[in-house]
Amino acid sequence: GKDAIGMSTIGGLIINEGIIEVTGKNAVGMHIEGSNGVAAAINNGEILVGRNANSAITAIGSNARIENNGIIRLDQNHSELKNNSAENIVIKALNGAEIINTGTISTENILELSSDKNSILRIGTNKNKEYGTFNASEIKINGNIIIDTAIVTSGYEEEYILQDILKASSVEISDETSFETDSILYKVNLKKTETDSFNA
Repeated sequence: GKDAIGMSTIGGLIINEGIIEVTGKNAVGMHIEGSNGVAAAINNGEILVGRNANSAITAIGSNARIENNGIIRLDQNHSELKNNSAENIVIKALNGAEIINTGTISTENILELSSDKNSILRIGTNKNKEYGTFNASEIKINGNIIIDTAIVTSGYEEEYILQDILKASSVEISDETSFETDSILYKVNLKKTETDSFNA
């Protein structure tokens, strides 16, 4: 319904293992605020975001951390992923919160990825060589994107390829955008494929 919140906490932990449908006007799937302790919201299930909703997940504060390990599906008229204070967004991180996507975020329309200097947008990986992906008709990126290094713990390969990390018929990357990694041994190279996608 209107202004509804599926799961909420201040300075605590919330985990979604099922399905959350966010369809009411200004509704939010998961909302967290960091206080004196660490606040975390983890999506291991599925979040379905309708055209009238406000966001799938909102995190506020430097102690707030949100993780998408599952699936976020967007209505075609609700199609932005940002971590600033704009309206009609899917994942919102404010005042130094951290976003990690190890799952899938998809829409049939435009998907926008952005980060400000105080917040972190991270593409998560693991030692099983799984990683976060973004699928859309068009993807726009503006900000610093970090790919974490868990994938390199699977061995000592010369390179690790994250196939189809961005899948869209058009990918627009601003001059201010940089793709980086936490590793001191590896660097990130973004390469366009022949099938409307990018590997990293």
